[in-house]
Amino acid sequence: RADGRAVAKMTIDPSRCWMYCALNAATDAYDQALAEEEQGTRAPSARGVERPSARDLPMGSLYMSPHALIGTATEARQIIIQVCVGAEHGILLTDAGICFTWGDNRHGQIGRQPCLKEENKTPFPVLGLLGHEVTQVAAGLHHCMALCAPGLVWAWGRNKAGQLGCGSYRDKVAPERVCHAGKGGKAGQDEGGMQLGADDPIIAISAGGSSSVASSLGSQIWQWGEISDKFIETPTAGAGGKSAKTVPRNRPWSVFKREKFLTLNSFRKALPKGAGPVAKISIMDTGCRVMGKECWGKDMPDEEAVLDMNESIRQLQEAIAKARTDLAEHMEKKQREQTTAKAGDTELVQDLQISIGMLEREVVTADQDRVMLEKSLQSIEVRQEHTREQLNVVMQQSTQLNQRQDELSLKMFEMKKGTAERKKLQEKLAEIRKYIDANMNTREILLEQKSETDKEKQRIQFALYDKRQSQDKLRHKLKTLQDLSSAVESAFGASDSTITFLKERKNDFHQHFTGRTPESEFVEAMKEFEYDKNFLRGIEARIKDLPGTASSDQARALRSQIVCDLLQDLVSLRRSWSDLLEDRWLKDDLDLSCFFAPVADKQAALTNGR
Repeated sequence: RADGRAVAKMTIDPSRCWMYCALNAATDAYDQALAEEEQGTRAPSARGVERPSARDLPMGSLYMSPHALIGTATEARQIIIQVCVGAEHGILLTDAGICFTWGDNRHGQIGRQPCLKEENKTPFPVLGLLGHEVTQVAAGLHHCMALCAPGLVWAWGRNKAGQLGCGSYRDKVAPERVCHAGKGGKAGQDEGGMQLGADDPIIAISAGGSSSVASSLGSQIWQWGEISDKFIETPTAGAGGKSAKTVPRNRPWSVFKREKFLTLNSFRKALPKGAGPVAKISIMDTGCRVMGKECWGKDMPDEEAVLDMNESIRQLQEAIAKARTDLAEHMEKKQREQTTAKAGDTELVQDLQISIGMLEREVVTADQDRVMLEKSLQSIEVRQEHTREQLNVVMQQSTQLNQRQDELSLKMFEMKKGTAERKKLQEKLAEIRKYIDANMNTREILLEQKSETDKEKQRIQFALYDKRQSQDKLRHKLKTLQDLSSAVESAFGASDSTITFLKERKNDFHQHFTGRTPESEFVEAMKEFEYDKNFLRGIEARIKDLPGTASSDQARALRSQIVCDLLQDLVSLRRSWSDLLEDRWLKDDLDLSCFFAPVADKQAALTNGR
């Protein structure tokens, strides 16, 4: 994380699941908490707690991942290979052989001293096992277990049920050895003897709620905790008549040993004397199955019965597997045929939908262009109206100026030359002529603007007309495609049901008539012909019930009628073929000798009797 704390970053790829370990995480957190307390932004929690030193840093002696050592990594990152969680705590294991814990520590289940006042569920390594290579971890409700490389087991946390296997019932806040009882000590009071796995390495561990279990390389299973509560220790021979006693729960107890396996020698010993030779039975030959006592003979289980039963089971399993495979292939083939049949229809419908979508966008674009042209036309009309008003004003001014010029010219003509009044009139007349020239220039400019505006209006009107025509064509085309799409979808739906009916009847014909051999006896042949007639009558009854024949849709009714005609022709053809086959037995059918044979015999008997 950004603050440098160690986090477990989970990704989709397990090989990229890293544990990043910062060496200064604890000191930085301590300094930050102390600074916040001095500023008054944090409640006092770090005061009175010593600042972690380098030797106390939980991350200080961690090793890098073997994969990181090979590459160019500069951080102490490790790949997480196992995660176990209890009720309110968790433990994880990295490929560097280091286990990390986090969560609730009311019973010492994290196996270490808290590294921070508020760890916020941050994993930190178990310092007591940094000198060991941990290969497996397990978590119960409130305790943890660790299996180290030599095959030794360690445990810590809650121990009220003896689930730690350390010989006591006190909770442990640090990893403790799981060991056997010491010599001469009492259960629950001795310091413990040989650690579990020292003589027979442990290869797997697991933890229940308040129990633990381990299996060794020598095929032994050890249990301790709550699950050992009802175990009874059986006295060995020569124990002096000692009574059985309950197994201590806080020590590992071997509940299964290699010697308990049923071997051929032990089986011979269990047989009564004179039972005869013992035949070797391989559990591989019998599919790892054995017969119960009710299937045994007098002395030995029937090996042949076991082998025969195993062979029967194998054949049944193969037959079932083959039937399932054939059914799956048949369903897949049928699905593929349906998909192929619908592929063309689906593509056509999709093409129509795509075309409809494109036309709808074109219609929207044309409508937007039409609106813009209409607004432009309105703007042109406003400009034209303004230009006309200005021209009217200029024309009025021109008329007034011309009248004033005429009046001054007449007055100046009547006055004598060289007078001051005539000179003033000449100045006014010159000024009016300037106004007239300016008025003429303004009128020419306005006329040019009017001409350009008229041309622009004419162009916009033509463009608007074309756009409206194009929009009408697009809408007409869109409506046509929409109607076509609706018709195609309805037609395809009807066609699918009709074609499906046709295929089903075709399959019925195929299953009924394919692979049959001609009968060699008259009675069997007549039964077969009667069966065929009933089948064809059933097909005809189904043809009459074909959906769509009475539909109001002429196209659907026509398709249904075509399918009915095809099936009826097929039924007629098959009936004709059955009649031809039946004619082969016409001679036998017309042979009535069987009815008169007894009478002829009676007459012969009477004749002989006379």
